Amino acid sequence: MEAHGSMSANAAPTKAAARGTGVSTIAFRLALLTAVLLALAGCASPGVSAPDPRLGGTWHLVSAHDDKGTMNLDGTNITLTIGRFTGGSSPCNGYSATVSGGVGVVYVQAFQSAGGEDCPNPAATKLDARYLTALQKAQFSRLAAGQLTLSSPTTTLHYSKTALPLPDIEKATWLLAELPSQGGSRAPVGAYDPPVSLEFNGYDGLTVKTVCSGFTTHYTVSGTSVRVGSTLIGFRIKGCTTSGKSLDDRLQRLLFTPFTADIAYAGGDHGTTLTITNSGAGLAAIFVPKGTG
Repeated sequence: MEAHGSMSANAAPTKAAARGTGVSTIAFRLALLTAVLLALAGCASPGVSAPDPRLGGTWHLVSAHDDKGTMNLDGTNITLTIGRFTGGSSPCNGYSATVSGGVGVVYVQAFQSAGGEDCPNPAATKLDARYLTALQKAQFSRLAAGQLTLSSPTTTLHYSKTALPLPDIEKATWLLAELPSQGGSRAPVGAYDPPVSLEFNGYDGLTVKTVCSGFTTHYTVSGTSVRVGSTLIGFRIKGCTTSGKSLDDRLQRLLFTPFTADIAYAGGDHGTTLTITNSGAGLAAIFVPKGTG
């Protein structure tokens, strides 16, 4: 009996010790997990990320979809730059972000910069919130045909590397050289006085000065297709002639429904040219760099 009691007495401390060791192991693992999480949190500070280099560069949003449907970008240039600094421009302001992972699986956090209250209108406020929410949800990334797609089961964001069909369009002020009427008649080259001009600023602003008016607007691009949004700033010239009003009307129809833009180098009758074609309006125009028109 004494031996049996001795064995029981000796066994009890052993079980207690085992329990103590188990508690210590759990505590150690929790402490280690906490340290790892804190370290990861420190690495995920706004504007700093180490993504797959293939995702690097500045991307321009060309289309977006979430659980509410297709987002109306209305010509707003929304960007995402991935690199040493990660972030971009949203409808209301800039934002910073972290992007990690690569082609296939991606992890994104987005941080709205201060000043989001500077939205120009309620529609921009809603678009800003929807875009940042969709970006935050991104789980998958795909690169194809020069475009980046970030998506989740309920959201899709398509980006392109260029804000314009061809970056060289940004390098000149383009003067109208030809805009045949719907009947097919052509005005002589150089007949547009005052000159009619286009300027793409390389971000999201298109400035147009016509014979009778002028305006600045946002635009978005997919491939060579350009879609112009609502006018941001506009003016009209009083006392415009009948022919000027007719030309102005054709330019408005040319530019305010989706058109294609293509550039040709030192070809045709005018050397380097920018051709804008709007098949829906049945119009096409040729522009040349300022100084050659």
